[in-house]
Amino acid sequence: MAAEDAETQARNVIAATEPPARLARTGCRGCSYVDYCWGD
Repeated sequence: MAAEDAETQARNVIAATEPPARLARTGCRGCSYVDYCWGD
């Protein structure tokens, strides 16, 4: 079930017209995509 929920969330983000709000920086620790969100 968790994988299906994650897939649904990912598909919703992909289909959205605007990106989701940024997470708090502490939520990004260890994420390999941190530069995409915080690389301003």
